[in-house]
Amino acid sequence: MKNVSRRYLGMGVLGGLLSATAYAYAQSSRQIQGSDIQGLGITSTGSTTARSLADRFATVVNVKDFGAVGNSVTDDTAALQNAINAAASSSKALYIPNGKYAYTPPLTINGNLTIIGESLTSNWAGGVSSINLPTGSPPMSGAVLFPVANGQNAITISGNSLQVNISNLGILFQTTFGQSSTTTGDGINYVAPANTQGLSGARWDNVIVYGHDGNHYAYNLQNPIIGTIIFAQSYGGGGFKLSGNSASLQYGNLTFIEPYSQVVCGGSADGFNLAAAQSSALNLCAFIRPQAIINNAPGITPVSNPPTSSQQPWNQAANATAIRAIAPDLETNVANVKITLGAAVSYNSMDWEGLFTDVTTINAPFWGVNGLLYGPNTRTFNDTTSSGATGAIAEAAFPGWHLTASNPTTYSILSTLCVGAPIGGTNVSASRTSAIYAIGEIYTSGDLASATGVFTDGTVVAYDGTIPPPGGTTGTGIKLSSTSNFGVFFGSGVPTLSAAQGSLYLRTDGSTTATRMYINTNGSTGWTNVVTAA
Repeated sequence: MKNVSRRYLGMGVLGGLLSATAYAYAQSSRQIQGSDIQGLGITSTGSTTARSLADRFATVVNVKDFGAVGNSVTDDTAALQNAINAAASSSKALYIPNGKYAYTPPLTINGNLTIIGESLTSNWAGGVSSINLPTGSPPMSGAVLFPVANGQNAITISGNSLQVNISNLGILFQTTFGQSSTTTGDGINYVAPANTQGLSGARWDNVIVYGHDGNHYAYNLQNPIIGTIIFAQSYGGGGFKLSGNSASLQYGNLTFIEPYSQVVCGGSADGFNLAAAQSSALNLCAFIRPQAIINNAPGITPVSNPPTSSQQPWNQAANATAIRAIAPDLETNVANVKITLGAAVSYNSMDWEGLFTDVTTINAPFWGVNGLLYGPNTRTFNDTTSSGATGAIAEAAFPGWHLTASNPTTYSILSTLCVGAPIGGTNVSASRTSAIYAIGEIYTSGDLASATGVFTDGTVVAYDGTIPPPGGTTGTGIKLSSTSNFGVFFGSGVPTLSAAQGSLYLRTDGSTTATRMYINTNGSTGWTNVVTAA
């Protein structure tokens, strides 16, 4: 038998011990990584109740737990759809970590769902004010969906009255802006069937759709009801399409805060498009600082498919009612682009005090007595519906209001509009301070009252549409002072009306110096003719 030195024998024993130790450690590690500790309770720092790891991991549905990779190459279609289904069926939030998730569209949502992206930022490449859209590469970073097939919506929501909440989510189409005649679909599409409620009670915050073609919209919502959309952005084709498709039901009640739309490619889609199948099928929507630009953007817009003059920053159908836009920013660098407003008789309003627009023509379907339109007088307002003889029209019209009281009450004055004269401060002087100063005519079909007088460089017109009444009409004229029915009246033929003593009557058909003007002599119906100059 061959002798073995103590040195080599010791090394063998030591090696065996090390191997055994490594094996034991590996077994321990395997056990720690396995499923045996799923029920192990862990208490978070500062909390009081232990929870199992399985319970903690199941609080939200993470797309990574379903195999999503998010490297812009791996096909994440099945993982994303399975995660959506699991979250919707369990009423848990769907969490999307930062990444660029390639998939074959559409992703379909068939139940109530809350989608939470880890973060989302756009890349403006150091600022490009002349273009006003992110041009960095990539144009956005964070939780981004990346549909890699054409002709489909990125997300389709299907079902009745679904609440789908979204925050910090980007959609980036593979071939942007319809290059080479490529068609996409909508970014987020929830077109509920007619007379069926669509998106309901939803809240969106920081959502971006980038690269859709000019015939589709970033956000296409039919029959939505109640919700708040905060800083939803669109870069590509149309921005926001809202429609009410019902013959009897009303949808709307949405609030948009700083919605932004850049239309950079040609097609049929607008920046904002509001439609309704019948009056008030879409109503009661408020837009706070909406922005839309029809933009032929150098280096961005497809050379063969620039935006056209038929695409509008704001296109509102007459049946869309009670739509309120505050301080809109509606722009274009494309010639002959127009804006279309809803009918004023449907209580729509456009507050243009903060407006910046280079659109020259605004299509306004009969903005009459119920419209509120604050706007620059340098624009052309085109009445698209009226023809022939029609009623009054106004750029700024304030509807009358109704007042009731629980107890009998007499008010000295009820007024729709009450304005006061300005007060000059230090180092300010003026030859005249007026509450209302008109360069043109002042027209009223009711009373025009002022405590200090009315000043105009034009003409004060009263009863412009009234045929001179035979003998005059009590109360129809220019009333002076607080004395009841004292003033200047008019009519054809001799006066028969009752008026205060001293009132004057102007006869429209008087043919002699003794039949042109009369003065009241008894505070009733007694009148004496006044002989005038020839």
